[in-house]
Amino acid sequence: MRLRGVYFAMCSIAFGQVFYYIAFQWRSATGGDDGVSAWTRVPLDLGFAKLDILNDPQAFYYFVVAVFAACAAAMAFLLRSPFGRTLLAIRENERRARFLGIPVDRHIWMSWVISCFFVSIAGTLFALMNNFVDPRAIRWDQSGNFVIMAVLGGMRSFWGPLIGAAIFLVLQDYISSHTENWMSFIGLFFVLIVLFFPRGVLGIIRRKVTS
Repeated sequence: MRLRGVYFAMCSIAFGQVFYYIAFQWRSATGGDDGVSAWTRVPLDLGFAKLDILNDPQAFYYFVVAVFAACAAAMAFLLRSPFGRTLLAIRENERRARFLGIPVDRHIWMSWVISCFFVSIAGTLFALMNNFVDPRAIRWDQSGNFVIMAVLGGMRSFWGPLIGAAIFLVLQDYISSHTENWMSFIGLFFVLIVLFFPRGVLGIIRRKVTS
């Protein structure tokens, strides 16, 4: 809770690796390297009716889109709420926020819990899509992919990480179909973005529009 910047990132990755090895070794619960696949999608029980939409690929796609839209709307609402404005103030100047009497540590802790909630929803949908999940989903390089997505799109904007995720996935699919060293090309592209366009692709677009 008290770490900031690169120290916070490194500590988060370290804790992630601890849970990765726990999940990897706890074969009775997680299946270890084989993962967990002994489940099937069941109809949604609403009490008064059952909707069997998860087994139809097209219906499941629209279900995921609906969940994504609901989560994005909830995040936008939080960002525009007093709580979200307080987080923006802490991001811009943490020391000044403390002088104003804002409980900074409590707000950072709450934002961390909220972000973990949305990540858990994404992980659940990912597992339902594949009908399979294994400990590799919590490896440190998975966290690195999320960081790359956020930086590529622009971390200081609401839609930046989404744009970065789309760019990352398109590049990954396209380059990996031509070479096995696709990670080197994505890494080079990431370094160039950080060096010359620190506000990401969305920052470049906004600069072009304003100019």
